[in-house]
Amino acid sequence: MPKSDTILVVIDPTAKEHPALDRATDVAAHLGARIELLICDYQPHIVGATFLDSKRLQTAKRNYLGRHLKHLEQLAQKGRDGGIDIRVKAVWDRPLYEGIIRQALECDARYVFKDTHFHSAVSRALFTNTDWHLIQ
Repeated sequence: MPKSDTILVVIDPTAKEHPALDRATDVAAHLGARIELLICDYQPHIVGATFLDSKRLQTAKRNYLGRHLKHLEQLAQKGRDGGIDIRVKAVWDRPLYEGIIRQALECDARYVFKDTHFHSAVSRALFTNTDWHLIQ
């Protein structure tokens, strides 16, 4: 079965620039593809996960992801102004690479675009980053 014409673009909420989105927008325009922007995040300390009951924890997560959705909507506007169908999604998931894979399967993505960032030699030696997991 052929894949859909969806390009999943993973957005780092801490980054100021998103070159993967720029590249994906160009490819989507050329192919007539749809884009799904994704922020996959898991920050239990931000929502105070250890101090909240289940109902308040869910509300805190929803509010946190809501801020991500607003950010994604702002990023999507330029592409939408250019006629590209862009949808946005923010999910609470970990590890990051597994969350990205789950979302790629869910939206039946043909391509996944993700920016990468410099990691020091010490960081590369001690930790396995998301990019390596996705490449494997």
